[in-house]
Amino acid sequence: MAETPQNASEASSHIQGEESTRQPGERGLSLREINIRRLSDELAALINWRVKLVRMLLTREMNSDVFNEIYFEYLKKAKELDRKRIELSKMISERIESLAFELQQLQLRCEAGEISAREYIERKLKVDQEMWTLGPKLTMLQNPYKTTSLSVSGTYGTILDLADNFEKEAPILGVDTRTVSNVVKDLKRIHMVVSAGSQG
Repeated sequence: MAETPQNASEASSHIQGEESTRQPGERGLSLREINIRRLSDELAALINWRVKLVRMLLTREMNSDVFNEIYFEYLKKAKELDRKRIELSKMISERIESLAFELQQLQLRCEAGEISAREYIERKLKVDQEMWTLGPKLTMLQNPYKTTSLSVSGTYGTILDLADNFEKEAPILGVDTRTVSNVVKDLKRIHMVVSAGSQG
């Protein structure tokens, strides 16, 4: 997948379009898996791009105006994707809880003689299958930087150093105080989430 801002935008709208029309457990879960992996890849790509922009500013490969415009465009896209990730994670968690409750009800109904052992087993197998399908998807959503096909581990070890250098050098390069503060906070957050994903 080519790493371009256009791809990030297209992936975001594609994910939103696909996911908003289906509930967990409905047909199309194989498509959902592709979309969730794409979401993880796009979040990782947006991290890589932001880190690269900081380095380009510090090496004088771009001016502060261009940096500000592009960096915060990428950050906005990353926040949109992360909101979608959280929404999907919540939706799948709720579905898994619902399925667990359904299993309890099936067992009680079987024990009470309301349904036969055969019906219980058949319905339990269907519920179990859906839970087994949703479990890995929830894991991917909860830790997208562990499951992405893109490498972000090469950047997280030096992110804090990069944040320190940016905080010192960016004002000299014409970056205003508020922007410096926001970028440093973002870099520190990147360090936290990516290092957790790599070690988790």
